[in-house]
Amino acid sequence: LKKKFNVVKGGKFIQVFGKGADKGKAVKILSDLYRNFGTITTIGIGNAQNDEKMLEVVDIPAIVKNPDGNWVNLEIDKIYKAARIGPAGWVEIIKKFVLNYEDEKRI
Repeated sequence: LKKKFNVVKGGKFIQVFGKGADKGKAVKILSDLYRNFGTITTIGIGNAQNDEKMLEVVDIPAIVKNPDGNWVNLEIDKIYKAARIGPAGWVEIIKKFVLNYEDEKRI
């Protein structure tokens, strides 16, 4: 399987991608398409090693704590680390970066 595909373990799941594909490349393709229509800000939220490529290419990389109370160890500059675990961490990040961002745009 590993000869034809990238196999990546992330959290509870094993993900299978075509050779050369990863979350970062997918986000880059989509971001470039959206930029054709105007300025965008991208945010990526992850919790596992398989999120690293995605978090490297977004404007705002963020991670949530895992059930054991720890963050995954990633080598990414200026990554936001949510104080909360799992879904509560996602809510924290959305409130901080997405909802506050919308409020600032209205002013």
